[in-house]
Amino acid sequence: MNYPLIGLLLVLPSMNTLIVVDDPPSPIAVTVPTREKPVSYSREIAEILDAKCTGCHGGAVVEGKLAMDDVAGLLKGGKHGPSLKAGSADSSLLFQMAAHRVEPVMPPKQKKDLKPLTSDELGLLKLWIDAGAKDDSAEVVPPAPLTLGELPPGVRPITAVDLTGNGKLVAAGWGNQVILHDAATGREVARLGGHRDLIQSLRFNHDGTKLAAGSYQVVTVWDIPADRSSPIGPPKIFGSHVFRVLALDFSPDGRLLATGGGEPSRSGEIKIWNLADGALIRSLDSLHSDTVFGLRFSPDGTRLASGSADKFLKISRVDDGKELKSFEGHTHHVLAVDWSGDGKELVTGGADSVVKVWDFETGEQLRTLQAAGKQVTAVRWVPGKPLVAGASGDSTVRYWNPTGNGNVVRTFSGPTDYVFGVATSADGKTVAAGGADGNLFLWNGDDGKLIRKIEPAVVARPPG
Repeated sequence: MNYPLIGLLLVLPSMNTLIVVDDPPSPIAVTVPTREKPVSYSREIAEILDAKCTGCHGGAVVEGKLAMDDVAGLLKGGKHGPSLKAGSADSSLLFQMAAHRVEPVMPPKQKKDLKPLTSDELGLLKLWIDAGAKDDSAEVVPPAPLTLGELPPGVRPITAVDLTGNGKLVAAGWGNQVILHDAATGREVARLGGHRDLIQSLRFNHDGTKLAAGSYQVVTVWDIPADRSSPIGPPKIFGSHVFRVLALDFSPDGRLLATGGGEPSRSGEIKIWNLADGALIRSLDSLHSDTVFGLRFSPDGTRLASGSADKFLKISRVDDGKELKSFEGHTHHVLAVDWSGDGKELVTGGADSVVKVWDFETGEQLRTLQAAGKQVTAVRWVPGKPLVAGASGDSTVRYWNPTGNGNVVRTFSGPTDYVFGVATSADGKTVAAGGADGNLFLWNGDDGKLIRKIEPAVVARPPG
């Protein structure tokens, strides 16, 4: 359908709509496939919309009042009216905007990091709408429950690391076990099993008396005795989660545990638990539209920061779950988050290989720190100091200065592969990290010198 251009206006007669444009859009070529089998919404169209559209029009984020999570939302439409006219793609705003035939085009021109639908994707969308925009979601047989097998021998990457605040005890997720070491001597203190999948997240509470580990669907929490010779008792189990638990944090007062994860491209899961009795206090599962990778309570315990694959950093109020702030600036997954010691600023690490600093009160992005070579997988702000520790996929651990020009202050060398986790003591004098090569590294935070490297061969014996 061709609409007349009048000056800088587009007139849509069939909808009695007038849209002002700066420049006429440049339409994207549409490649309509020839096929006998009908286009499936659930197996084809939903996947395209999830990848290109629902980040801004799905879950907790509904720009333009248009929800694109399902066919019902598409038919209902948003502030521009119904987005679908079943049987006619050329009369459907969804197709017109996605094909850049009318303004506002989708994705918006100002969101330069978002990619428009390709010619082939537009062809599938057109074919589906022209055929009646049928919703076949109910016809799709749900996948069988996932059954985990045993980890292959020798698969022991370190996927998570944490240090007690005093820097005396270090925990590493070695494959599907958590192994504790005395940081001063490197001696193994304890080995904690019980997980069928890789350990995805680790966190000590503030005084080092509890340790939480997240894996597939469950979180285990152990009480850590002050006397190293005393055995560690059985853990308390928190679950079930829908998928892997990728983020953990204890509230500063030690009463609450926050857990995060979610099914990739489907949901962002955040839960807050009462540590004393294991009761689920609150779920914030509609806050993010994709997997949650980072969680951190504010220093006063009243707010919870969360980073997600939906590219947002969000702040929620702990006592009622209300969303307080939403920060947008990363062009890829937000993989990690932490607060400054005074709670006035936040730092995030992203799959876009950068670290960003944010002002909590104003919502302003204060600065982007010097880029890493690959994804920034973990960040820790050293309390009371202008130091942020970060782990990166470029096999490097760094100290950044989060103020001023944001330069790298110190580089910690040793890892030979992707680094997944980093932690520091409360004073920043000890830094620990581990990654895909299976080695645990401890450095002196003041000069960057390696204290020790603990190799997987030392700890890879079978439990018991």
